[in-house]
Amino acid sequence: MRAPPAARLLATLALTGACAAAGAEPAPLALAPSRLELEGVPVVALAIDLDRDGLRDLAVVTASTGWGQIGIEEQLSIDESGALAEVLTVVPALLDRRELAVHAGRPGGGFEAQARRLELPATVHAVEAGPPAAPLVAWTDEGVSEVVPGPGGVLALVPRIVARTLFAGSTSFLPRPRLAHDLDGDGDLDLLVPVDGGLQVHLSDERGLGGRPASRVTVPLEERLPGDARHYRQGPVRRLPLPEVRDLDGDRRPELLFRAHERGWNRTRLLFNRGAGSFGPPVDPLGGAPPSDAEEVVWIGDLDGDGRAELVGAERLEDDGDSLRAELAAARRPRSRLRIHRLGPGALRDPAPAAELEIEGYLVPEADESPVPGGLADLDGDGRLELIAVTLDFSLFEAARALTARAVEIGFAFAIWSQREPLRFRPVPGLELTGELRVRLDRAALGQLSSFAGDFDGDGRADFVQLGPGRRVAIHRGRESTRFSSRPDLVVTLAREPADARLVRIEDFDGDGRSDLAVTRLDEGDDVGRRATLELYLSRGAR
Repeated sequence: MRAPPAARLLATLALTGACAAAGAEPAPLALAPSRLELEGVPVVALAIDLDRDGLRDLAVVTASTGWGQIGIEEQLSIDESGALAEVLTVVPALLDRRELAVHAGRPGGGFEAQARRLELPATVHAVEAGPPAAPLVAWTDEGVSEVVPGPGGVLALVPRIVARTLFAGSTSFLPRPRLAHDLDGDGDLDLLVPVDGGLQVHLSDERGLGGRPASRVTVPLEERLPGDARHYRQGPVRRLPLPEVRDLDGDRRPELLFRAHERGWNRTRLLFNRGAGSFGPPVDPLGGAPPSDAEEVVWIGDLDGDGRAELVGAERLEDDGDSLRAELAAARRPRSRLRIHRLGPGALRDPAPAAELEIEGYLVPEADESPVPGGLADLDGDGRLELIAVTLDFSLFEAARALTARAVEIGFAFAIWSQREPLRFRPVPGLELTGELRVRLDRAALGQLSSFAGDFDGDGRADFVQLGPGRRVAIHRGRESTRFSSRPDLVVTLAREPADARLVRIEDFDGDGRSDLAVTRLDEGDDVGRRATLELYLSRGAR
């Protein structure tokens, strides 16, 4: 479902808008504010029980840059006295630094201000929550290590899996590596370890991580250097796609779903789970060809909650007229026809669609890597996914203004199609989901964020969060039949307006089953050695 480049840029920047709808008045929400002073900018925040005391701790990885110095010994010739002269040259340098800080959970809620700290070497490339027997794990040059608390609050990296990874020799750090999943269906997280031969699968049990791999998966759709990557501007590269991990056949064991770097879902391979950490050979759900030249695959997964996968294809419906005004109207409200195909025996797409519908707006597919929170989501907690489309409201005047003022205001509206019956989508009536997004093009800053994100009351339904204007955050609870309260159920006033909407995160940070709000506030001053404050607003409302 490709749009013109300008429209795609605006669609990528558009996020979900303010809501309306009715329902019974629920119990009030409440968020408890607190703050943690950090030694750098947070790139990872994880809720874990590191010391196994029954309380969730907050593990934060920060990145910072500071001034340091490098000493270079230079050997010179013998001096006039006959002694060998050596000179030490001190060169000032900027040094990157990563640190792990673990803030212990408090019995009454929240986290301790003082933290146990561990400086992470450059050989650490990812940190994720692990299984109960190893709550916090790190991927390194030489495998996987566990973060272990020792006497006196000292943290240490203890190697658990020895396998030279593909990260070796790089300085990269992955904030969301997606390498920990329950791969054998026992309820505990297992690990994927990228190595030169593909992905090693390491299962966990009550004793911890298995040091020997249960299997090794050869990654399909890998682009290896040098020959087949010459079209990239940066020169030859190697791209190893990481899989989506989803149950696609209803056996409660997830499959591995790979998609190509450039073609996304239009070039996909599926590996069936055989149990015990092993996977079958790759299968092409499209049988070697996309559905049609005019259709784009935008999603593969379980739409109707029956455990078996469907494939969603989208065909752009062109409007009559070739004027600039007509093109602008099509960019604001594109029309598409969606065709939903079941995956039959052998995971091959059934040519006959099980359902068809037309939508107006952008159903942003995951492969676009946009900040829009997905075009498909289970908003009402019934196990079936809704379709969420966004339409834009901007004019030729706004487009011209953006070129001079380096800023643009984009109005947007959302429509929802809900599944009342499996694969039978109907538009949700009576919703006026509108909002506005202010975009600073000179520094690519988003001035307002609205999103179907989080579940602040733990009822299994997605709530609606609107950030802005100013320091205001409004939360509208999700109701039955995919509806939302017309007025905010809770309004929070932040200590300071966020510099960028992307510094706001909505996650369950304390592990109580209810979403929380976190705002990163960068300290003013020089970028070198910059510190930050993590402002937390933890859910305390009744379910």
